[in-house]
Amino acid sequence: MLDEVIQQSILGIAAAHAQYENWTDEREWLSGGAEYIATVQIAKRIRRYVDDVCYVTVEQNIREALINTPRRPRGRRRVRLPRKGRFDIVVWNSGDEAIGVVEVKTRTLVWSSVRRDVGRVCEALAKFPGLRWGLVAYYMHMGEGTYKSAAERIRTRTRTITRNARAHAAESNLSCRRRKGKLVSLDFEEGIEAWRAEVLAFTRN
Repeated sequence: MLDEVIQQSILGIAAAHAQYENWTDEREWLSGGAEYIATVQIAKRIRRYVDDVCYVTVEQNIREALINTPRRPRGRRRVRLPRKGRFDIVVWNSGDEAIGVVEVKTRTLVWSSVRRDVGRVCEALAKFPGLRWGLVAYYMHMGEGTYKSAAERIRTRTRTITRNARAHAAESNLSCRRRKGKLVSLDFEEGIEAWRAEVLAFTRN
């Protein structure tokens, strides 16, 4: 299941990019639009194409989702997840169990853009055994730099994000897999710009 969820998340971001580009008559890319466009596309694709997914919820309250999992949180310490916090997408099975969560980012520039989302996913996995996996699905859009092409800037920054995410996951005894979408570059009058969708997938070791 997880591999297919990852793939549909990447395809969902690509679909959101195409949709927003169409809406703006090719004047803007997804980084200029609202994040929920990608969230909805990913949720639709997970629900439609991934076996063993009964339903998905969007902007689900963290505590409501995890209290509905079949097992109590590990340990006796107070859970530090914010009471008003929400996951962008929660994935449920036929037993009404929250089995996975997805956080979506469409304005990703550096590690700090996704650091909080990675932390929330890792903390939820470490604390709630009913969750099987968590994803951070993100979109990065770059123009040319002084010394690097747009594509190389994306490659460099996504490598740094992945390295930091893996280090963060290791602190909670979690593993972090990286899946890359196609790197797309286009030449405009103002210069070459590029974008790519990526997913960081977190699971227990």
